[in-house]
Amino acid sequence: PDAVTWTRRPAASISSLKSVTRGGGIWIAVGSGGAILRSTNGIQWSNAPSPTDYDLNSVAFGNGLFVAVGDRLFPDGTLITSPDGLHWTLRHQFIGKNLRSVTFANQRFLATANDGVVLESTDGIQWKYGEATPNMDYRGNLRAATYAAGTWVVAGNSGMVATWSAIAGGQTHLLATYENQHGIVHFK
Repeated sequence: PDAVTWTRRPAASISSLKSVTRGGGIWIAVGSGGAILRSTNGIQWSNAPSPTDYDLNSVAFGNGLFVAVGDRLFPDGTLITSPDGLHWTLRHQFIGKNLRSVTFANQRFLATANDGVVLESTDGIQWKYGEATPNMDYRGNLRAATYAAGTWVVAGNSGMVATWSAIAGGQTHLLATYENQHGIVHFK
């Protein structure tokens, strides 16, 4: 509870776990080989049936729905949804890109993908395709997204950070690094 002392919990899977979220009183963790773990208390975990064998890279919860995204190049990345973390449905997006992250904020889901692609959805079922960097020739993998103070921020390979807000329009910033950015978070 203090974020300093941690207790290792036995997992129901030997897969590498990549992301965890909580929503609707349920914890969900996802990972390699399509692994989905479910818990009601964060201590005891069980496997949930998965509709995919491809790696799941990220999971988010919003508007009563879990959304998990992952790899599978052609014809689309993997995107699955569940209202309860137990019964999952495979959704086809046909974008031809691996999906790297998904987050929920400001009443919408935002998923990031390879080659500068972003997907946006208000319900987690129907998605709109876009590019985080339409005014520049950036085709790196976008690996993370967050939202705060009216602005979406995405981060990716080669030090790329892009921001977008309805007020200011989109802006792209290349950091003074060529390192891959795998995460981004906002603290109050």
